[in-house]
Amino acid sequence: MKELAFKYNVTEFCTALKPFAYKYFFQKGYNKVLYFDPDIYVFSPLNKIYGELDSASMVITPHYQTPEPIYSGIFREGNILFAGIFNLGFCGISNTIEGNRIIEWWCQRLQSHCYADRTDGLHVDQKWVDFIPVLFSHVHVERGLGYNIAIWNWHEREISYHDDKYWVKNRITGGAEEPVIFYHYSNYKFKLANSFENFIPVNSNRFPDIKTISEFYANLLVQENISSKLSILKYSFSTFDNNMPVTQFHRRFLRQLLDMNVSFEDPFLTEPQDSFFNILQKSGLIVYNDSSDKLNEINFKGFDRKIAYINTMAKITKKILGFERYALLCKFMFRYVRPENQLFLLKQDKIKPSFVNENRYINV
Repeated sequence: MKELAFKYNVTEFCTALKPFAYKYFFQKGYNKVLYFDPDIYVFSPLNKIYGELDSASMVITPHYQTPEPIYSGIFREGNILFAGIFNLGFCGISNTIEGNRIIEWWCQRLQSHCYADRTDGLHVDQKWVDFIPVLFSHVHVERGLGYNIAIWNWHEREISYHDDKYWVKNRITGGAEEPVIFYHYSNYKFKLANSFENFIPVNSNRFPDIKTISEFYANLLVQENISSKLSILKYSFSTFDNNMPVTQFHRRFLRQLLDMNVSFEDPFLTEPQDSFFNILQKSGLIVYNDSSDKLNEINFKGFDRKIAYINTMAKITKKILGFERYALLCKFMFRYVRPENQLFLLKQDKIKPSFVNENRYINV
């Protein structure tokens, strides 16, 4: 379990535990178990879902379901393809023979491959579920518009409020209204819940009808003082036992070492001389804060200026090498984007650095 917690970041680890939680509750004797992400609010009874689980082994919901000649959603279709057809913020599984087969199959994949990694074509737990309707016979895809409404289907689902209830209809094709069953507040900024303008996703202005249901939830969060509570929470597996930060680089190094059958009793420990921490420290790979993991194109100060410098260096390199060799260099450097391919930085005799076997991930 410690290796699992170390090699995965907080999102990867939490989602990897999902099928194991199902297994736990089934062993406790529960016949139908529903999972909801913590940012989901249930507005209406779930009788239909429980009814579907009388005959279905699993109930899942797609990110969206209305075809358009010209796609109008907020997320690029390529992002949806990367994330998976189904959103696993919700799923229901029944304690049947096939339900347990699904869980066992899912556990095996997530124990080793629950990464958010575009190169490997993985998006934590939910990308694997694309296989499930094909591999198993009794899987119900819930197409009701009121289930799992979220930013990825705002373009498809128009929300209204009347008769003391939230309703949804198809924004693209029209049709009758359906009650909102549960709404998924994904991409909302919970640490900023005290300010509605900051709490709601910035691109929500394209769909003003979602404002009312967003304000409803924001008010509940303010009453619970959620923003203050979240600000003091710390991920339990974010540091070694001496409080030095565990970075994404460290996690991916361990991932590759495990693939090479190099393991550690507890990678969070710092005391043993042959500990993972000491190997990293001897190699100059320990940091004193985890700010590098939090930096991106949006919050990196002076990002545009730094990119301009890199572009200038690239032009000089191209001029020196010539275009053909420069293009070859770019292809070669792609390997170094992956932390797993930089084990040569580790100073340890028993670790023999090698590139990831790219043949494991064949393009189809």
